[in-house]
Amino acid sequence: MPAVTVYRPEGDPLTTNEPAQLHQALLTAVDTAEHQARRHGLDEPMWPLIELHTADGIVLSVALCRDRGAPYWTGQHGENDVTSGGSNPEPAIYYLGGHDTPVPPHSELPLEKILTAASEFLTTGYRPTTVHWARTASPPGIPFTTSHKVLRRRYDSPTNCTSRVPGQDGLQARMPEWSGHRLSKVNHRRSGTPKPMPA
Repeated sequence: MPAVTVYRPEGDPLTTNEPAQLHQALLTAVDTAEHQARRHGLDEPMWPLIELHTADGIVLSVALCRDRGAPYWTGQHGENDVTSGGSNPEPAIYYLGGHDTPVPPHSELPLEKILTAASEFLTTGYRPTTVHWARTASPPGIPFTTSHKVLRRRYDSPTNCTSRVPGQDGLQARMPEWSGHRLSKVNHRRSGTPKPMPA
């Protein structure tokens, strides 16, 4: 069975060919994001985007929230595909290397589908066939920065993650290809200004 190297935010890279170990690494990253939010008094976790690399240079990037996520696939020749038919009507923010990293509208799928796709990628080394894909010109990792606030994903209950996206004010970013989708503020309840994470 092929192996993948998991680049995770909470530790050294992990190389594995075991689906159960891969699932555990992905779920641990979600748990760690929640733990760090509580520890540092953040209003919302910094939901991670985790990269899975094969020895051939193929990458499946997995954005993960508590009950959903969004995979990106990058092929050997620079092809970039993102899942389609998802539940988010607006771009959603995850975090890669500490940067706000948006995923496109309609790319978020239930967590079970994300784990199944990751297992298939581990088994075959190819783009998963258990989800639907759309071609995009922009890979993940293009950060949004704002002049006056920290953008995070918000959750309102233990089984629901909701998206908050940047407004027009203060937005300074190099927009991804799909960002022709007009960005607007999502009317979510705000419980306070997120505190910066201590160094």
